[in-house]
Amino acid sequence: MNITLATLHQATAQQVFDQVATHLLKQNALSATQGGCSYRGDGGLMCAAGCLISNEEMIGLIRYNTGYSWKSMISHNRVPFVHSDLITELQKVHDCSYVDSWLEELSGVAERRGLNQDVITSFSSTSYIKG
Repeated sequence: MNITLATLHQATAQQVFDQVATHLLKQNALSATQGGCSYRGDGGLMCAAGCLISNEEMIGLIRYNTGYSWKSMISHNRVPFVHSDLITELQKVHDCSYVDSWLEELSGVAERRGLNQDVITSFSSTSYIKG
């Protein structure tokens, strides 16, 4: 299941975590513009929450592209409330951690929330390259 704003209510916390963790670890780069971290950044990069927003949905959020937290967008009825604490925590991993610590930070999120870490294990043992 590819989770978007339209399908977020159908997803489990594990599915949200797996999609975001896989996205961040494959991308292995911060999504940013000149203004800082961004839902959609230069070169097509996406942040932790940005990978949960389809291109079509992003068009409606374009003025919220930078500077608005996920919780702020919830309070303005721009995104659904479901999984908001998890998504906010994953956003902090993206926005406030060095890329080379994402694997460890994501593991911490999974551990605190009682989520399966198989997706992280697959990156740490095969394809994750610190950069």
